[in-house]
Amino acid sequence: MAKEIIGEETEKLGQEPSLFSRIEAYMREEEPFRNPNLTREDLARDLNTNRQYLTEEIKAATGKTFFDYINSYRLHYAHRQVVVDESLRVSTIIIQSGFSSDSTFYRLFKEEFGMSPSELRQVKKELEKGVGQADDNEIKED
Repeated sequence: MAKEIIGEETEKLGQEPSLFSRIEAYMREEEPFRNPNLTREDLARDLNTNRQYLTEEIKAATGKTFFDYINSYRLHYAHRQVVVDESLRVSTIIIQSGFSSDSTFYRLFKEEFGMSPSELRQVKKELEKGVGQADDNEIKED
């Protein structure tokens, strides 16, 4: 967070944005993490830097390794897809998110969110059902 603010302040002063703010913007806008074959070299090349600076900047800003950082983006992308589009099969979401291994996806998803994608969808349905019932109860009370 502090790095992002510093990066924004630097940009306001007309200076070059920090490498990490460039990485973050590129990740959000171009979604390179969706490529299952993405490497440090690819991302460094796309950002006109070298892989050592790239990995050092990611580690300094997030405390994560390159692959943990990329997988974090993949997981949050997958989470959004699981919640937003129930018609998408989880196997499709895995591929679209950039994971090349189902077992890695399921393990990391459960570690990050405390439940499997199917469990997340079930919780969402139950919450929506509960909200619908609460709305019905409010109407009956009027």
